[in-house]
Amino acid sequence: AVIIKSKADLYDGNMDAIITFIDEGAVSTLRMENTLRNVSAGPLLRDTQMTEKIAGKVTATTDISFTDNGSQQANAGTILVSVVDGALKGIDIKKILDDVQNNIDSFRGKKVEQKTAVESKTSFAQMHATLILKDNVVTNNDLQIKAPAFRIGGKGKVNLSSQTIDYATSVIIVNTNEGQGGKNRADLKGLTI
Repeated sequence: AVIIKSKADLYDGNMDAIITFIDEGAVSTLRMENTLRNVSAGPLLRDTQMTEKIAGKVTATTDISFTDNGSQQANAGTILVSVVDGALKGIDIKKILDDVQNNIDSFRGKKVEQKTAVESKTSFAQMHATLILKDNVVTNNDLQIKAPAFRIGGKGKVNLSSQTIDYATSVIIVNTNEGQGGKNRADLKGLTI
């Protein structure tokens, strides 16, 4: 067995990793265990050329194994991800909700002020997801994103072999955002999209 342990300061946070390789004749196993704590997700994901659409402080635990048994290959593992003070860039769910409420108010004859968003992003307080990997299929059944005015939930599968996604998300409006400098979305409260 070959075991490699590493620790590093990484993007304002830190990382611990253990990589284990075991070769037992016809069966070889590579196991990767990794913990990220309070890492700035935006710069990390941008520098690894994965995406520029996510920001926040990420804490993640990864435990994944890859097994080669002659002609058969398998993989399995779990990734737990938590992000605080984050943002999804490229979509502004708050603006969408404000636009819907403005349309309702306009239909009722109320005067509506249209504001132009400077940057299209959805800020959130917390995000949590558990990803289960089994033979190139990633399953997630507990996506939760919490923002002051809404919650996002999601569940489904991503097949890495066939490059297909079967994933459903929902947005639930949970408060009217009054007192936070936002518009009153009383007509939308409790609505699930």
